[in-house]
Amino acid sequence: MPLLGRRGSTTTFIQTLRNILDEGKELSKKDPERAKIVLREILRLINYATDGEKLAIENNKDEVIKILLEAAFLLFEMGFKELSVDFFEKVKEYNPKLPEPYYQIAKILASQNIQLSYALANLQKAVE
Repeated sequence: MPLLGRRGSTTTFIQTLRNILDEGKELSKKDPERAKIVLREILRLINYATDGEKLAIENNKDEVIKILLEAAFLLFEMGFKELSVDFFEKVKEYNPKLPEPYYQIAKILASQNIQLSYALANLQKAVE
């Protein structure tokens, strides 16, 4: 299912993200390493979106945030905590007022005893 080249319409772009998430969910049950690779594609597509795809993201921000959060939690459950932080960080970019990504980043970093000052800053932001 990983895609080659650029996608078509903006609705197709959002559907592509959903399809990748669904594939990652399915693979997570039998091949977590492959699921990680597939789910990472969501972040890659968003990070390197064309102008039209950026417009689709903006027009469907809530859906994109939902996809990113689902992927982040799935990665976390599979043990890919560092990669899940990247997804939570992207959610923060799209909705800085949403407390969940701040809390999750704080929890992950604190549990690994790394970047504790950043973890604390995220926790403070989560409870604001």
